[in-house]
Amino acid sequence: MVHTATFEIVAGASRLGQENVTISDTATGWLITSSGRLIPPVDLTTSRVEVTYTRDWQPQRLTIDGTSRGATFGVLVTFTEAAASFTLDQSGNRTTAVHKVSPRTLVLPTNIFSTYEVLAIRLSTAQVGARFPIYTTGENEMTVTLNTVTPRRMTSPEGTVDLRQCDVTFTQQGGTSPGEVWLDKDGYLARFVLPAQGIAAIRNDLTSVMMREERIKHVGDEQVFIPSTGFSLAGTWTKPAGATGRLPAVVLVGSGAQDRDETAAGIPIFGQLAGALADSGYAVVRYDRRGSGQSGGRTENATLTTYADDVVRIVEWLVARKDVDKNRIAIVGYGEGGPVAMLATSRAKAVGALALLGAHGSTGREVALEVQQQELIRAGASEGERTAKIALQNRVFDAMTTGKGWDMIPPEVRRASDTPWFRSFIVFDPAATLTKVPQPMLIVHGALDQQVLPAHADRLERTAAARKPSMRTTTKKAVIPGVSHLFVPLQVGDGGQTTLQSKAISPMLVSVLTAWLKDAIPPKK
Repeated sequence: MVHTATFEIVAGASRLGQENVTISDTATGWLITSSGRLIPPVDLTTSRVEVTYTRDWQPQRLTIDGTSRGATFGVLVTFTEAAASFTLDQSGNRTTAVHKVSPRTLVLPTNIFSTYEVLAIRLSTAQVGARFPIYTTGENEMTVTLNTVTPRRMTSPEGTVDLRQCDVTFTQQGGTSPGEVWLDKDGYLARFVLPAQGIAAIRNDLTSVMMREERIKHVGDEQVFIPSTGFSLAGTWTKPAGATGRLPAVVLVGSGAQDRDETAAGIPIFGQLAGALADSGYAVVRYDRRGSGQSGGRTENATLTTYADDVVRIVEWLVARKDVDKNRIAIVGYGEGGPVAMLATSRAKAVGALALLGAHGSTGREVALEVQQQELIRAGASEGERTAKIALQNRVFDAMTTGKGWDMIPPEVRRASDTPWFRSFIVFDPAATLTKVPQPMLIVHGALDQQVLPAHADRLERTAAARKPSMRTTTKKAVIPGVSHLFVPLQVGDGGQTTLQSKAISPMLVSVLTAWLKDAIPPKK
């Protein structure tokens, strides 16, 4: 049996190169061959890599032919159960050595990621706790230990791919480092990640912009594409199981370029919330923000208003659906999605109610300064350093709002700050926007939120309560004890250290939100 694959190698957000691999499973053993090219700083071209194993995974021979930083080289290693006889020919010089190895060691030469197909195959039948020796062509072996196995699923308009994520630990004399080895249903390598180095090898059929990880799935989920301005927003439409007739609907609006599930710390916040709301009788749409996930559109010139335009398009899409009660539509904004939700609600007259979860209550300028002050304190900056950095930040904000004074700002600081989105965020004022929001409002905050301090809920409550009264204008606030910005339980230990107690969002958040929705967008009598 023969299996072939092509891997894209990335470092951070940059493409590092590509490798092609063939695995031949024969009656006498295994043959892995590959070739590839990695650009600088690695600067490695392999015209041929060949590793042979017996049926029981005893390595027999490793051959590498290629160039490294412009110099041609060749590697030949032959194996016994106890030793690896190593030969390197480079630039007319030959180096030989005999390295001590363990029986059935895995041969994984440095920077040749296609050879990790062997690790994937071995892990595919291993139990948690299994440990394997690794030979990298150096003097000392490493070991890799299987820690956990987690089912994963990637989805695209063409279908789904079921995977397993194996979390492993690599151990060598210098210490340990984590890794992820993702396997397909046949046990072949789908993705390999070294988080500490920011390096990943991803099989090219999983690199499409239309491919996304499905972190959570509900019975009533449906993949949808919603027309926006010149492109489509990709989302998940979740309905209550067995629902018929016109349903109340909720739009979940998240932060920046996050995915539709609003995943943070491995917790799909919106994915969980959508399921809980559907169980309570509400249809829910969550979506990939423009320019991310499966959504189209560009982000370089996007502003808060631009993102609000997308939400308005989603509301229009809901109004046009025959299974939605157009008189019972609510928007829920979370974190940095709060300003977007406020702007969209002020413009989309079909929206009947607005909820803000962990949202800011101050101007964007005040929020940014608050965040910077907290970061400087955590970093141990002196009072003088904090004063200087805050003064520089204020000069940047003055230049952003007036267009004057950029000549006094370091160029690298301007490049990082002077963007359309950040300018729109800095000048955003919840008080000004909420004067145009007559709808009922709910403000929910985690009592242990350290990302957006609970005082912001108080400010939003005062601002909302000061709105011009109408028949619809009501305001409710809820602070949920013991939960973080992610709305999951948080334990505070000695010295203020915090740890997540669970990856499930607080049931109290769900009960507060559903009880409010029942009153804010009630069915017609």
